[in-house]
Amino acid sequence: MRYLTFETDLFFSDIPDDQLDQWFVGADCAGWFYARLLPFPGIRPRLDPTMEDWGWIMAVETHGIVVEICVWEYLDQRMHWLLGVAGKKKFLKKTDPDLIRAAEQSVEVSLNTVIEADSRFSKVKWHDDNPMDHQPSQPKSE
Repeated sequence: MRYLTFETDLFFSDIPDDQLDQWFVGADCAGWFYARLLPFPGIRPRLDPTMEDWGWIMAVETHGIVVEICVWEYLDQRMHWLLGVAGKKKFLKKTDPDLIRAAEQSVEVSLNTVIEADSRFSKVKWHDDNPMDHQPSQPKSE
């Protein structure tokens, strides 16, 4: 999985107390990207944005490979987001790793195109490792 981090005020990153259980952080982000990926040539819908206990997941298909896109709010940093992109092996079939990587790269290029077309995104960066795994530890309160 490769990871894309960015900053934007385009999506809600806080839930007011009076709106708890009415909507969930990340839904607008997942839906926004999903709607903008589908018009790209060769990209087809596979899984509409779906809430998980850790964030959101959606999937598209390209080059005959399903590519999952995970969406998280970047913890402890308002207006920071993290997308994870991972091609999936075909069930019970040998899948060429080069084909999986080509599908992932196609989605990555499409995501870059979407972000570069909108000036509301900043601090855009791709990572090979999950940046949330490498966050500095927070001081413990006593």
